[in-house]
Amino acid sequence: MANASPVVPMTTFSDYLVAPGGNKKISLVRQQISQFGADYHPGHDFYRPMGLAIQEAIRFRTGTAPIERAVLNANPRAVDHFKEVGDNVAKYIKRAQTAKILDAGRWEWSQPTVTVKINPDFALVWPDGRVEVVKIYFKAPPLGRFQADAMLRLLEYAMPSLSVKGTPVILDARRGKEWRPTAKPRAGLDDYLKSEALGYGSLWQSLTA
Repeated sequence: MANASPVVPMTTFSDYLVAPGGNKKISLVRQQISQFGADYHPGHDFYRPMGLAIQEAIRFRTGTAPIERAVLNANPRAVDHFKEVGDNVAKYIKRAQTAKILDAGRWEWSQPTVTVKINPDFALVWPDGRVEVVKIYFKAPPLGRFQADAMLRLLEYAMPSLSVKGTPVILDARRGKEWRPTAKPRAGLDDYLKSEALGYGSLWQSLTA
């Protein structure tokens, strides 16, 4: 609906956080409006088959077979992306197969101009009792420390309302890298996220006016 405050998945808002400023952000939001202007539909999620394959591999402890199958069945536009993910996430998957995988639930972060659905992909309960709540990042632009901290903070906001509580983790699947919170919270991060949410929602509303 024109001028309505958007309701978007965490991945969609995170893409905005990661994007460079100026025209890049404007172009990204235009693209998102065309993809998600209506209610979110799983078919719009480019990386969903790979995300499901990662969860299947961990849940059923089948090595990397589900990942290889996802690459084999990928459409021509996705196959190179899926292969890069598969090549670099394999070590994480094999290690995660020693843990128990659970659904973590979801929560909505409501701001004046946007609502962001905080939806971790899964939680892991490790043999030593540690619990991690994981959100997978699939995109090509690599995360820096600040960007990872911003995404981790979103997971922290949701933690009290999730069905599983634990340490938030951002899994950069394309690089096989795990991001966890630093010992000391980053000063000003909450204000930054509120500001970005306000700008994101306002830009979305302006572009749909």
